Amino acid sequence: MTTTKRMQAKRIFISHASHDKKLAEIVINLLHTGAGLRPEDDIFCTSVEGLGITPGEDFSAVIKRQLQRPKVVFLLLSDNFLRSDFCKYEQGAAFMMSRKIIPLLVPPISIKDLRPPFSALHAVR
Repeated sequence: MTTTKRMQAKRIFISHASHDKKLAEIVINLLHTGAGLRPEDDIFCTSVEGLGITPGEDFSAVIKRQLQRPKVVFLLLSDNFLRSDFCKYEQGAAFMMSRKIIPLLVPPISIKDLRPPFSALHAVR
């Protein structure tokens, strides 16, 4: 994949804590096999090589750029996610940019752990 292709904003943004890399990979595999998405073209995920940030790039600038155009932002809401300031920034940015947000609840997280406005969203467990 060329750097130019990697710099383009993707249709899907997976917001997650880096400790939840395995869960992010499962979601990517599901989107690839179940929805026919091409991860390298359609999905942005910082923890998965080839789908995130290339060495030498400014992490915050790339995240900001990638949150400009996705059609959907998946929030992998785990204990790790809720303890991460950066995940909270991504969550807030997605909301402020009026992106379609799909919360994916990772047990033991439940809808009661979410705060407005996210508690009003239908979530998948």
